[in-house]
Amino acid sequence: MSEPHISTTPLREFKVHKGRVRAVAVFPDKRRMVTASYDRTLRIWDLKKGVMLKKMGKAVGYRHWQYHEMGN
Repeated sequence: MSEPHISTTPLREFKVHKGRVRAVAVFPDKRRMVTASYDRTLRIWDLKKGVMLKKMGKAVGYRHWQYHEMGN
């Protein structure tokens, strides 16, 4: 198994949140990520295109969300 590539150089910036980003999670498919911000929103991003796919506004309890993939 190869070692993961670790880089401190940003490949892309996602600057849409109005507050600082508090959490980031990449989906298992490695094509999307979700960000949670102090502006109380969650946003889903397309990592390849760098575009926002969905905004979920004024999330309550956003610190406690998690992604769960349903089995086939």
